[in-house]
Amino acid sequence: MEPGKIFVLHSFLTGVRIAAVYDVLRILRRVFPHKAILVSLEDLIFWIGTAADVFLLLYRENNGKLRWYTVLGAGLGLFLYERLIGRYGVRWISILLNKVKNLLGKALRKIVRISKLGLTNLRKLYKIIFMGR
Repeated sequence: MEPGKIFVLHSFLTGVRIAAVYDVLRILRRVFPHKAILVSLEDLIFWIGTAADVFLLLYRENNGKLRWYTVLGAGLGLFLYERLIGRYGVRWISILLNKVKNLLGKALRKIVRISKLGLTNLRKLYKIIFMGR
C-alpha cells in the first residue's frame, strides 16, 4: 500500500480512537456523575492527550506537515464512529453498567447489614461468656 494511503488510514483510525476515548469518558460520567469542575479537568486532560496524539501522528508519518487529507481522514473516522457505534454504544453500555452498579450496591448493603447483625450477636455472646452477663 502506498505511504499516502497508509497515512490517511492512520488519520482515520486516529479519529476513531479519539471518539472512542471520549465515549469512555461519557459513559463514566453517566455511571458515576460528578461535579462540573472535575468534568472540565477531564476534558482538559482529554484534549491535551488528543493534541499530543495528532501531533505524534503528523510527526511520525508526515514530517510534521498538516495536510487536508489528515483532517479529512480524522474527521471521517470521528463521524463514522459516532454514527455507527458511539450514539448507541454510550447509551446501552451506560444502562448496563448502571444496572450492574445498582446490583452491586444492593448486595454490598445487604452484606454490611448482615455483618453488623453478626457483630452485635458476637458482642452479646462475648459478654455472656466472659463477663457473666
